[in-house]
Amino acid sequence: MASAEQYELFAEASIADQAAAKHFGIAIGALAGLFILAHWTQKLAPRVTNRSRSCDRLYTATIRPFRRAAAGAAVGGVLVLPGRMLLASAYFAINIVLTFTNVNWTSQTLFAKRLGWMALCNLCIAVFLGLKNTPLSPLAGKSYESINVLHRCCGYTTVMYMALHSTIFITGLQKAGALFVLSSRNQYAAATAGVALLVILVSSFGFVQKRRYELFVTLHLILVVLVLATGESVVPAHLV
Repeated sequence: MASAEQYELFAEASIADQAAAKHFGIAIGALAGLFILAHWTQKLAPRVTNRSRSCDRLYTATIRPFRRAAAGAAVGGVLVLPGRMLLASAYFAINIVLTFTNVNWTSQTLFAKRLGWMALCNLCIAVFLGLKNTPLSPLAGKSYESINVLHRCCGYTTVMYMALHSTIFITGLQKAGALFVLSSRNQYAAATAGVALLVILVSSFGFVQKRRYELFVTLHLILVVLVLATGESVVPAHLV
């Protein structure tokens, strides 16, 4: 039976985890907003500057270095795209900062819970980016194939967080002599969600995706629904 101090500790950690999730949403939204703004600025600015030669020259001189940089460069036979590198760096920086900020390090399981929240946050982004008709595509002026690269990146990050969450949570319970917690119903649901994510990961490999595309899509749809349904059992009741 947990003591009053432990309940208070868990409550404080839960509040910090919820704050991290909110900050994640704000940061990712701001990041997407910057790229949407850049796209529409680049698209609409020529229409405005064409009315004035001086404005047109200023716009051309200003935007030319950015276009050259965005075009990318071949490094060792690999095409490096600065825009994607910047986006990936910002995305991983957001994840790293929120993973380790305002964490109670007195208990290993509390850190594992933060990893679980980060997995849930990245799962939401992965699902949004994986939509065939995601609204981000026309807003940011990117094709489905370009958005799908981001979807896979978020998906792999989700699986990584899930694996770390499970490993650290179980070892934390073992050290505390509380492995009996794993026999609860919500932990069975969490294990189901974890296995479903692993199956999604395996099905995303080339030999399945390319040879059995219909199976790949069907598995994705069914297992994502399963993850969301079972994951709801893990989130505290007052949040669902």
